[in-house]
Amino acid sequence: MRKNVRTVTLKKHLQQMDASNIRFTKRDKDFLADLAKVRLVGLKDAQSQHYGGKLDGCRKRLQKFVELGLLKERTVTQPGRGQVDKCYEFASDRIAKLYGGRTAGIGSKRSDLHELLVSKAYFALGRPESFKLGDEMTHLEKRALLMPVRGDSEGVTPDAYFMRDGEVVLLESDAGQYNSRQIAHKQASWAGNAQVWVQPNKANCRVPRDENVEVMRF
Repeated sequence: MRKNVRTVTLKKHLQQMDASNIRFTKRDKDFLADLAKVRLVGLKDAQSQHYGGKLDGCRKRLQKFVELGLLKERTVTQPGRGQVDKCYEFASDRIAKLYGGRTAGIGSKRSDLHELLVSKAYFALGRPESFKLGDEMTHLEKRALLMPVRGDSEGVTPDAYFMRDGEVVLLESDAGQYNSRQIAHKQASWAGNAQVWVQPNKANCRVPRDENVEVMRF
């Protein structure tokens, strides 16, 4: 659910003193709400989804938020391909929390390309209202939605899930590093659910499609 953050509250958390004249448009608020949901948004998606397809205006607006200390910018690359996109996340967990979100948490276990693919899938799917990241699933959600695997009472957690036509759809991001055995294991774990997989165009092993598995590639 979108959180309406009062501008006066946000200004107390911004690093720069020249935040006094900032005004948030509906486009800004929509962008920040989506950012809270997926934690990382690419410049191309911000341009097409929030800022009317105007690249220069989108870039300048987001750069302004970077300068104010609201956002942090990343350049996402892929081995063998180079730069994929400029991306934006909240500058800190303290600011992200105001919007009901978190920072992307990119590090040894999460790559920026992996997180970007989850985000791109969210937009390509039409920004489902029910979209929720896997690490935000509650214990009860896991018990209800995921099939137990090898003694694990909560099953294998996907990167995200959402509802479509009253059914649960599990989403998994492969940044191009999974092998065929890893893919097969996860697909088998989720055999009772519709699945959406997202990969870069250049991947170690392509995810096989079937009537229950949709694959997106960027």
